[in-house]
Amino acid sequence: MEKLLADIQALGSAATRSQLRTLGWSHRAIRQAVADERVIAFTRSWVGSASTPAFIALALGMRGLVGGAAALRTYGVWVAETPHPVVSLPRKRALPTIPSGVGYCRGDGDADARFPWRVGVVEALAQYVRSTREYWAVAAVDSALNKGVITKDDLGTLASSLNREQRRWLRRVNRRAESGLESILRLACLDQGWTVEVQVTVPGGRVDLVINGWLFIEIDGSEFHDLAEQAKKDRARNNVIVRMGYRWHRFGYRDIRHDLDRSIETIRRILRQGSPTVRVTKS
Repeated sequence: MEKLLADIQALGSAATRSQLRTLGWSHRAIRQAVADERVIAFTRSWVGSASTPAFIALALGMRGLVGGAAALRTYGVWVAETPHPVVSLPRKRALPTIPSGVGYCRGDGDADARFPWRVGVVEALAQYVRSTREYWAVAAVDSALNKGVITKDDLGTLASSLNREQRRWLRRVNRRAESGLESILRLACLDQGWTVEVQVTVPGGRVDLVINGWLFIEIDGSEFHDLAEQAKKDRARNNVIVRMGYRWHRFGYRDIRHDLDRSIETIRRILRQGSPTVRVTKS
């Protein structure tokens, strides 16, 4: 029985009976595991276990797949929204009762080949882009490109399922962006008419953004920058920036995610103070 549960876990914590039979499990063994309540039947086809995440069980139980922002998170793609279940339902299927707090989207794309309880990553991006705002959409596509879960060629497939305005957003993607917060601030600065360079190399490391050739911007995520060793490296690099004659400023998660306008005003005021006499030399 433990081997059956391990096989389900290896398939992403939910599996079809057909997948399990391919691994050598008989109809009888699967039925017995369900009868013994060691394995949970979500539908006639899908089974899982007590460790299956609730959002996966919910989507399968609604005869759908995990889609949109929820699916993107399982691919490691950055999305702005607070996590909540998103169920992808076939377009031609009647809409079931949607539980409170659950989002849904329509889609007829293929399921992910590796974990077929979720939609493919391009389909998930399309669902997300169609449901969100420009900066957040671009940040998600940036993240997918940077992490290598989609390629530049996939952008054409993605664009084909979007409207004209959303296709225009794709012209602004930058695969060098290493965080969604960085992408959001980059776009906001570009919309102010400022020049923006991404992931600029300086002695001692790299800086997220450089505005107008001289203002270095670092965006902290607590996942990394609260670590003592990383903070030490950041200080050393920032000291180098100052000795080189540049200016630098640091923003945190809340500054970008929840107070973007004020963060832009902070940058504007620094820029108004005047530029130093040096400029960044592109590496």
